Amino acid sequence: ASDVYKRQHGDRYLDLKIMSGKEKKAEKPNMWESLLNEAMQVSKPPTGNIIIVGNRDVGKRTLVNNLIKTYNQKIYEEDEADMASVSSLQGNASSIDYAYLDVKNLDDPENNEVITRMNTWILDDISQKDMLNIAFKENVVKNCVIVICLDLTEPWRLKQELERWLTTVSEKLSEVFAQVPLNVQDEIREKLKNYVRNYEEPKFDENGKLIRPFKKEFTEGAEEEEDFEKIKKEMPLPDGVLTVNYGIPIVFCVTKSDYSDTLEREKDGDKKLDLIQMAIREKALTYAASTIYTSSKMNVNLDVFYEYLVHRIYGYGFRFKAEAIQKDSVFVPAGYDRPTILNETFKDLKDENYDNYISEPQNKKIIIREEVSADDNQSFYARLGDIKKSGPPPAILTPASARGQMGFQFPSTTPRNTTTTIPANIPPQPSGNTLAPTMSLQTSSSTAQLPSSGSGTNSNSNVSVVKNFYQNLMQTQQKPAAAQDDGRQSQLLDKEKLLKLISQKKSTK
Repeated sequence: ASDVYKRQHGDRYLDLKIMSGKEKKAEKPNMWESLLNEAMQVSKPPTGNIIIVGNRDVGKRTLVNNLIKTYNQKIYEEDEADMASVSSLQGNASSIDYAYLDVKNLDDPENNEVITRMNTWILDDISQKDMLNIAFKENVVKNCVIVICLDLTEPWRLKQELERWLTTVSEKLSEVFAQVPLNVQDEIREKLKNYVRNYEEPKFDENGKLIRPFKKEFTEGAEEEEDFEKIKKEMPLPDGVLTVNYGIPIVFCVTKSDYSDTLEREKDGDKKLDLIQMAIREKALTYAASTIYTSSKMNVNLDVFYEYLVHRIYGYGFRFKAEAIQKDSVFVPAGYDRPTILNETFKDLKDENYDNYISEPQNKKIIIREEVSADDNQSFYARLGDIKKSGPPPAILTPASARGQMGFQFPSTTPRNTTTTIPANIPPQPSGNTLAPTMSLQTSSSTAQLPSSGSGTNSNSNVSVVKNFYQNLMQTQQKPAAAQDDGRQSQLLDKEKLLKLISQKKSTK
């Protein structure tokens, strides 16, 4: 067929042959590009896994959300609100939540390129512990960190909850390790043991650059270095350190550390905080676990927490030193603590009982915590604009206007009128007389009725009698006891004279 085509088309066949050769030559891959691609595939670190457990409302999702906002690369550059809605964790009804954290090269701080991601699994219902089977798999044990979150606002539950979650995690790890080959188990256990044995505080050079730990300077050659490393590997760990070794780093994360200010103001506040820290660090020795206090509200130790996770999974350098003095920002990495350090730090608390100082308060009100997220500025201003367009707010009702609109009457504040009844048989008092006649008062009607002595011409005299009575009453209350007794005797004499006058007037009539 090719010969026929060649005879029919002649030179055109040669042109097609030349063109096809050029295309084949162009399709040949570049050697340097292939080497670069292979190098990138080899150097790309594996995906890490973070498993976070703890009771509901302890602050796990808030902690992860803050890490996402701080360290994850912005996917939606034009609208950051879209990214927040996509990556935000709620966890109101889910058994287990998932998120991811971007990983950057900590050895090259100026490089913001994301090299891989860390899967993050969150569980807060211990009855749903079987959901951890999704996260705990055979192929993730090499690059995994377990975080147990504890709530500082409820310190009386802290030790109990720590034990409960440690038991749950241990059960799941035992199930996972039953399927992991023995050589892999030995490898990760030895790796954790060497990390604890070789731990050193970070050091910096003259330019402030981190010096990678675990590297010694030897001047006598490589043989001494090999001998040193061999001897160091054979050295046992201190008593009580890493007695339970699963080969997976564990972190005890105490959330809401800003509450330490409240505890410190209570009675024996400093002792309470020291007892809490001592209890956690003593338990951490058994698993060679790390202890870190965080506060999402006050942005305490969030950078330390993120970089420590990346450091433990991928082995990048770590630049933060241990901190045990500041009550709200405690950080004790794995390998730092020893029983001797704890005994020296808390020597005054060895004879103290945790439960004697930290107990559940009586009649404690149940506080329903609700996470409140603030709107960004543009959304807030837009909402204010809508409110302004909808018109002025409704007028505030006054009691007078509310009577008709709300269908009820407010009680009247007008005092009830009183009626003063004066006996009519008391004659007008002579001028100059300060006598106070006997009177009876009644509050029966709304109109005051003045007594009459039998004729309308005596109304003025009746008024003067009432006036003199009250004046005399006020003067009597202000007199001393002896003077009042004298007054009573004079009144008796005046009454006798008054009765004589009344009888004389009746006789003349």
